[in-house]
Amino acid sequence: MFRNYFDPDQSEYRIITGSISIMLLIFILDIFVPPKIVLGLLYTLPLVVAMRSRNTTMLLYVTAAVSFLGIIGIFISPASGEMLSILINISLAIGVIWLVTLLGLRLQRNLEEKESALFEIKRLTGLLPICTLCNKVREDAGYWEQIESYIHKKSEVEFSHGICPECEAKLYPEIEHKV
Repeated sequence: MFRNYFDPDQSEYRIITGSISIMLLIFILDIFVPPKIVLGLLYTLPLVVAMRSRNTTMLLYVTAAVSFLGIIGIFISPASGEMLSILINISLAIGVIWLVTLLGLRLQRNLEEKESALFEIKRLTGLLPICTLCNKVREDAGYWEQIESYIHKKSEVEFSHGICPECEAKLYPEIEHKV
């Protein structure tokens, strides 16, 4: 579900401009609406857009900017209502904004750890039919292939070939070997 959402191929420029555009639209709306109407929670929308990038610094900048604009919005918007309730509302909104940011950072870190673990874990599992004479492996389609190429395809392991001392002694009996 979140894999497509946190797509690392997204253009940083599009993400930044999207976050800034949404942030400014909400700020303009916040200026013209009386402070009694709580619009501070709408500032989480630029955060959601900024989370598309895996750039945590950008997310923190957007969070700081959103918090700053929310506070500025109090002083610029038309005066009405009780100042204490306005301050409580903006404080709650800024708290939610930072909570969303922290949860987004945690989600990004968990996704990165999961991707890293999946990359590291890629390994062979199950039974592997192998010929006792030539050591070829039978694929799922029924074809037989060299064990090295089969394992390389399934696990991205690279092979280097050498000769063990016992086989060297069998192949080259004329040379004195230390086994």
